Amino acid sequence: MARKIMQDMVVRKKRHKVRIEEKKDINTNTNTNTNTDTNTDTQRPFYIKKENPVKDNTTTGERIRKPSFSKFKLAYRLAIALFFVFVFVFVLKNFSWVTIAVTPNQEFINLDTSLWAYMDKAQGSSSSSENQNIYFELMEIVEDRERVAKSTGVKDLERKASGQIIIYNAYSSAPQTLVRRTRFSTPEGKIYRIDGQVIVPGAKIVDGNIVPSSIEATVYADEAGEEYNIGLTDFNIPGFNKSDARYEKFYARSKTDMAGGFVGGLSIISEDDIFSVKEDLKNDIKNTLIKKAESSIPNGFLYYTDLVMLDFVNDDSNPNAGDEVEEFTFKEKGILRAFLIRETDLSDALVSRHAENAPLRVSNLRELSINLTERDKNNEKIVFSVSGMGHFVWTINADNLKKDFLREGNNGLEIFLKKYPVENIKVTHHPSWWRFAPKDDSKIEYKEILKAGL
Repeated sequence: MARKIMQDMVVRKKRHKVRIEEKKDINTNTNTNTNTDTNTDTQRPFYIKKENPVKDNTTTGERIRKPSFSKFKLAYRLAIALFFVFVFVFVLKNFSWVTIAVTPNQEFINLDTSLWAYMDKAQGSSSSSENQNIYFELMEIVEDRERVAKSTGVKDLERKASGQIIIYNAYSSAPQTLVRRTRFSTPEGKIYRIDGQVIVPGAKIVDGNIVPSSIEATVYADEAGEEYNIGLTDFNIPGFNKSDARYEKFYARSKTDMAGGFVGGLSIISEDDIFSVKEDLKNDIKNTLIKKAESSIPNGFLYYTDLVMLDFVNDDSNPNAGDEVEEFTFKEKGILRAFLIRETDLSDALVSRHAENAPLRVSNLRELSINLTERDKNNEKIVFSVSGMGHFVWTINADNLKKDFLREGNNGLEIFLKKYPVENIKVTHHPSWWRFAPKDDSKIEYKEILKAGL
């Protein structure tokens, strides 16, 4: 018969009894040996809790247990809790706020009208009642620019060198006439000629000595080329025969260098050079002037690009096409004049034409199309057209609405809908769970909700 395997297995039981007995022994030792409490505390196992400290009552012999929590500590903690509650409520009352989002009555009207404006109020006082008085400010900004550019034109050129010489007469007291194109030769044989007739004054006799006379003249090289560009030198006149005494007595010396001789292609300013640099300067000036104008608009005024005049002034010192230079400097001046329309005047004028006697304003004045159609020669009156979809919004007195809210609170929203020309009012508390109204209107933020355009 087969053996049962389960009978061969031996189950070992956990010995908890020994540890319990050890615990009992330890308790017994602590009760019997009071003098060794310090030692037993250090040897006490972790599963034995330390009892509350006790002390003997010397009169009754009883052992009295100390209280673990005093009434003083309880009062202290309660005071701290009340303090934090007070601070919390104080902060909420002083730093909580309310947002009132108002959607006023609104209407979109297609505009296509003509208006006029004046620079001087005295002029506008006599204007027609159909055109609610509109005034403007004339803003003027000036910008100067200059630019150095390379010449791209090329001109084939042959140029003769030239310079100043002094012709001397040490021959006679009689004047000597030198005809046009008289030659003057350098020691190296380079020939230069005068361009017209020259009369050399006669020499003077001082104490029996001849004092040469002189005259200044301009001479030109006989041929074009850089080789005729030379420094100071002496000249003789080959037209006088060497056997003639005048050959030695008539001579010349340089006063300046001979310069300007050239043969080849010469850089000149082309028409395209002038046009290109001029257009670049104009664009640069225009962009700068517009940026300055847009950043200089006074509060309460409207700036429209169609109410802007831009003029350019050419500098008299600018070079011209054909000037023989490798590079040149070109200057340009731009003047921007902008008619700045007073915002309230334009809004009132449009309202007076489309919604008389109504507390309205046009909220999208900057989005309307404005075109200048006429102006007088002194820029004191302008006529302009206005077109586009005007966004007319009923005006709400925000200060009065805030005061009403402080008085009525959230319960007055229905009253506000009847009292003010609004479509909707929404009140949001910050934080959202704090439902108390603030004490003053400085804690109320007014926000106006406008509809999107059609």
